[in-house]
Amino acid sequence: MKVYVQDIGDSEKTILKFSFDLDENEKRTAKIPKAEIELTTDYFHYYLPFKINMPHPDICAFIAVAVLRPYMNRLEMDRGISPQFAQLLREAFNNIQYIKTDDKVTPVKTEGKGNESLNFSGGSDSIAASCIIPKDTYLLSLVRKYHPDIGEFEKWNKGYIIDTILEKMSNIFPNRVPVYSDMHYTSIKKGGNYCVYATPLWQYTPAILLKEHLNLSLFQNGNIIGAATGDETVFNKKKSFFIKHSKPLFKGIDVDYFSPTFGVSEIITEKIVRDNGWKGKTFTCVQGEYKKPCMKCVKCFRKTLINAYLDNTTLTDQQIERFNDSHLIKNYAKNTIIPLPVTYKFLFEQIKQDFSGPIETIKNKVNEQYSDETSWITKIYTPYYKKVNRLETLKELQKYAETMNYRDLKKIRFLGKKRDLFWPIHKLTKIRL
Repeated sequence: MKVYVQDIGDSEKTILKFSFDLDENEKRTAKIPKAEIELTTDYFHYYLPFKINMPHPDICAFIAVAVLRPYMNRLEMDRGISPQFAQLLREAFNNIQYIKTDDKVTPVKTEGKGNESLNFSGGSDSIAASCIIPKDTYLLSLVRKYHPDIGEFEKWNKGYIIDTILEKMSNIFPNRVPVYSDMHYTSIKKGGNYCVYATPLWQYTPAILLKEHLNLSLFQNGNIIGAATGDETVFNKKKSFFIKHSKPLFKGIDVDYFSPTFGVSEIITEKIVRDNGWKGKTFTCVQGEYKKPCMKCVKCFRKTLINAYLDNTTLTDQQIERFNDSHLIKNYAKNTIIPLPVTYKFLFEQIKQDFSGPIETIKNKVNEQYSDETSWITKIYTPYYKKVNRLETLKELQKYAETMNYRDLKKIRFLGKKRDLFWPIHKLTKIRL
């Protein structure tokens, strides 16, 4: 694949256009772990509200790989890539058999101490993360912009909500940057009608793009791995592609990585949100309007259970009926591949309420997956913060939750044995406490 990068903006704003040509042996379709995907276009853009210099060649290559990696057998940029960064790319992605390099290009370097950034989606987890980090951190939001060739695709995704919440942070964080892009529409499910991100690195592209301009030395986000995968043993490095491959790539552009919320559950992040006055004001649901979630998607279902627990209430008959009638919840209840977060077991135990239909199926399934007591899900997993030497973040988190004790950590050691019935690819490995 040949990739070309040009600034088509004006004297005040930057529009970086990434265009690409496939080689003869490269296809417009590719397989990733959860889907078969296909290209919809031959270019994508990043729109910045200010002028920046053309990014370093390694930065441009990083962006290209983050968006297009599954389609690549080789990578040839319109500018040289440092041999050092090219080697890191090859180690991370063995499908890229050849990368054109230039010995004259030296790796990206940070000047002095550098600055910190947070990938800010406006969701509960990123807002919780923002509550426990320094307020001179740069909040970087990736906001969807329709692609010129594709038009109004996935109209249900409300990007304006991110803009709204980012503006509400103005009294707290002076450094806020919305980055608009149509890269989301580059890949879709083959034969389908929805977007699929080709790699998990897409969410870091604003920070990667602005690494030099803002002199960033630390990328942060509010990710809670268990929320996406169901695997709340987030510290199990052997299963984490991100820890194994992505962190070395960040190091390749002289940046470290840290997630302030990596050692806590969604229950704790929601508590942080509430205690800081953000209850009901986060970007909870991409299919609803601001402050008006759809109340029929999986995320709304999970958040409703969490709110019921924190409010010491139960779900209303209307909520139960709406979720049970939702095709999204029905499909989720039938799922046998994606594991259910252990958070569900704890929530169902605390919300003493009878359910029927798909909700009852989810409840029964999670009880079969996890047999042990689960109160540890409301506590902080301390080894993560100690290992990465982020004790100041741990201290901030302790304002909202207890830390796990030895018995809690021991329970996590054996977490997942029954889950293997539903997620055959999961292999539990021993975890050092």
